[in-house]
Amino acid sequence: PQFLTVISAFLLATLKRCPFVFELRDFWPDDLVELGILRNRMIISALRKMETYLYAKAAMILPVTNAFRRRLIERRVDESKIMVVANGVDLKRYYPIEKDSVLVEEYELRNKFVVGYIGTHGIAHSLEKVLDAAEILRENQDIVFMLVGSGALKTEICEKVDKGSLRNVVMVPQQSKAMIHRFWSVCDVALVHLKNLKVFRDVIPSKIYEALGMGVPIILAAPSGDATELIEKSGAGLVVLPEQPHSLANSVMRLYDDRVL
Repeated sequence: PQFLTVISAFLLATLKRCPFVFELRDFWPDDLVELGILRNRMIISALRKMETYLYAKAAMILPVTNAFRRRLIERRVDESKIMVVANGVDLKRYYPIEKDSVLVEEYELRNKFVVGYIGTHGIAHSLEKVLDAAEILRENQDIVFMLVGSGALKTEICEKVDKGSLRNVVMVPQQSKAMIHRFWSVCDVALVHLKNLKVFRDVIPSKIYEALGMGVPIILAAPSGDATELIEKSGAGLVVLPEQPHSLANSVMRLYDDRVL
């Protein structure tokens, strides 16, 4: 997920005198800078030099998207050692199934139209805008937003739900990987939500592949890029502008009103 973890692999490869392979899932420190987490110029400069050094020392670099590959080439990384290995999904675990009756009863989802977000509750995901969409739709008692997971802003999101008395939002703690397909099963719509930052144009969140495997239609709120292209070309869901609660609410209503769609 971030290149500091790669240092141990580089050191081990050096010690063992074997090839060092760098799997690239996010661009650090660029992501931290865009999110406003990292501002110290000296630290940013040092991290970027370290990043460049690790690219140079890698025998092979495996980015997870073609956009990442293009960015590496723009940085003059040797094209011959770049190979895209995209994320995927284990279809033995993630496949269309009936709604899990135990979870339906536990979270009072019977006869509800469930919009599910399953993943990190962090700075990158702007989930407060999802709560704003829930506020817009609160009068429709058939529609429920279910947020499953943990993260840096989980407590803040829970507090906002309580403060706004959003009874159409169900907060679920982080679950084991073995449970995730059961939670996807109770979702009528899978929500993938990111902040409106250019750094997220190049990413394809892994939850998209899980939802595709489960056969759950997707609402993707993200900057135009690889992920939006995937959804539009596959016809697997709707794409909306990120951080736009009214657009999100309208898309939820569109799917709620048109079950064939």
